[in-house]
Amino acid sequence: MLGLVVVGLNVMLFVLMQGHQRALDDRTTVVQQRENVVTAQEAKRDQLKNLIILLEVQKIKAQYDAEAAQAQAQDADRVKADRDKAFKELNYSQAEKAKADLAAKSARSVVKELGGEILE
Repeated sequence: MLGLVVVGLNVMLFVLMQGHQRALDDRTTVVQQRENVVTAQEAKRDQLKNLIILLEVQKIKAQYDAEAAQAQAQDADRVKADRDKAFKELNYSQAEKAKADLAAKSARSVVKELGGEILE
């Protein structure tokens, strides 16, 4: 009978140890899974940091390009304004020349009517 009690206790102890071992294995598996998730998230975080740096560089370049384009647009506006002013001055000068030519022609015709000669 003592042998049966010892065998029974050994079986119970074995079952308890197996249950404990399974619980440890389950916890180890959960910890390993969490560690894998953390490692993946750290890698993703590093990728995101690199992406942020890349985007910041692109933003700075875009701002520089925008400033350069704005400066070119201002230069183009200034050149257009200068051109428009020059065209206005040219048109005004041509109109004045046409008036002077008309006045000269009129004066020549008056002199011819009066019988004088025009020296050119």
